[in-house]
Amino acid sequence: MLSLLFVSAAAFALASPLPASFSDNQIDLVKARLAESASHSWEIGTRATALLELEGPSLFVYSQGSTPPPKIYASTGGDVFKIVDDVLAKRAAGNCLPFFCDGSAGDPASIGIPDLIRNWTHPSPTSNSSSSTAAIDQLHYLIDIVPRLPDGAISHRSPPQPVQLWSDFLSMAPPFIAYYGALHNNKSLLLEAYNQIKTYRYHLTVDDDSGLLQHIVLGKSGSDPGHWATGNGWAASGMLRVLRIIQSSAFAEDLLDEQADIISWASSLLNTVWQYQQPDGSLLNYIDLSPRNTFPDASGTALLAASTFRLATILPGSVDTGAAERARKWIGANIDKDGWLTNVVNPLNWHKPGSHSPEGQAFVLMLAAAYRDFSLV
Repeated sequence: MLSLLFVSAAAFALASPLPASFSDNQIDLVKARLAESASHSWEIGTRATALLELEGPSLFVYSQGSTPPPKIYASTGGDVFKIVDDVLAKRAAGNCLPFFCDGSAGDPASIGIPDLIRNWTHPSPTSNSSSSTAAIDQLHYLIDIVPRLPDGAISHRSPPQPVQLWSDFLSMAPPFIAYYGALHNNKSLLLEAYNQIKTYRYHLTVDDDSGLLQHIVLGKSGSDPGHWATGNGWAASGMLRVLRIIQSSAFAEDLLDEQADIISWASSLLNTVWQYQQPDGSLLNYIDLSPRNTFPDASGTALLAASTFRLATILPGSVDTGAAERARKWIGANIDKDGWLTNVVNPLNWHKPGSHSPEGQAFVLMLAAAYRDFSLV
C-alpha cells in the first residue's frame, strides 16, 4: 500500500520560520525582483504557483484538505488572485482561447491552477460555475485542439506547428488537467494527466539510458536532446503536483498503480540527478556534461532541490535529501544583496549563462516553501 502521507495545513502558517539559508528580507527581495521581471506566460504562472506554495499553502495542492481548496479569501491569496485577474483581463482584450496566445500550447496552462483556486474561493467568482470560462477554454484547447502523437502525448507547441515535446510541458499542463479533474470529480482527466507524464517520459528517454530526461524532441527544428537541469526540474515538479492532486482526489484508491508509477519515475529521476552534483552543491546547466562544457546553474538546482524536498515530504526515504540540503545552502549563497539569484542560465537561451531569471526567482520561493514543509514533518 502506498504511503498517502499528508502534512497538516495548519502546520504551514505564515508565521512558520523560513529555512536558515533564506532570511525574511531575502525572501521579500526575491519576491520583489520576481514581480518586476516575470512577463512571459510560464513566468507569470510559475510566479503565481510559487506564491501559493509560500504564502497560501492551505489553498495549494500539497496541504491536506486543499483539493478542493477551502472557501476562504484572504491576504494569503491576494497577490496571486491579482495576478490571475490581470491575466484574465488581458486575455479578454486579446480574444485568445488559452490563457495566453504566445505560440506555446503548454506554457499558458501554468496559470490554470491559480485561476481555478481563485474562482473556487473568491467571493466574486468570474463565472457562475466553479471554473472560470478561461479555464474551460484552456482545457478545451489542450484536450481537443492541440495536436497529439498517436499515443496521446499533447504537443507543447501550438498549431499549426508540428508536434514537439518539451520537458517543460510536464510542469505546465498535466497539473492543470489533473486539478480540473479533481475539482470536478472527472477521473478521465486525472488519467489524462497521468498519461501525459507517462508518454512524455517515454519519448524524452527513448534510446537514452542516462536516467535523465532530454529537453526537446521531435518537431522540424529546435530539438535539444541534452539533459537540461531546469527541464528535468520542470518535469519532477509537475510529476509531484499531479501525484498530490491524485492523492487528494475522490479517485485516490482507484489510482494507486498510477500513483506508484509517478513516485517511481520521480524518485528515479531525482536520485539520478544528484549523482551529478558538484562539490560546491550545485548542479550543472546540462547535468551530465563535463564542467568544461557547461556551467553551474542556480535556477535548475533550486527547482530540483525543491522537488526533492517535496518528494521526501510525501514519501520519506525515497530520495537523497542530503544532496538537496547541500544545494539549498549553495542557493542561499547565490542570492545577491538586491534579491537576485545569481549564476543562472539564460531562460531564453538554455546553453548560455544569464544575468537574471524570473523563473529562477520563483524557484527560490518554491525551495523555501518545500524545505519549510519538509522540516515540519
